[in-house]
Amino acid sequence: MVVILCIELLNMEKIEYEKKLNIGNEIRKELIIQNRTTAWLAENVDIDRSNLNKLLKKGHLKCDLLSDISIVLKKDFFKYYSDQFSEITGKR
Repeated sequence: MVVILCIELLNMEKIEYEKKLNIGNEIRKELIIQNRTTAWLAENVDIDRSNLNKLLKKGHLKCDLLSDISIVLKKDFFKYYSDQFSEITGKR
């Protein structure tokens, strides 16, 4: 019975996690709002434009790059992850 319950809980977590955030899409939306291009962003975070485009398509970034992007765009992209965590766990 306990094993079945654990498996069901893991499946529920998997379903919730499948709704995971694509931070690359959020960054692209913010670029549009700010009327900026990925080329501009790449230059300002000191990364090759084609590499930045590949990273944005993946949907996840290393923390240091996300921090640089947040600073350059003056938007806290880490908040998206905090909000998602709160939604999944019910914790604030």
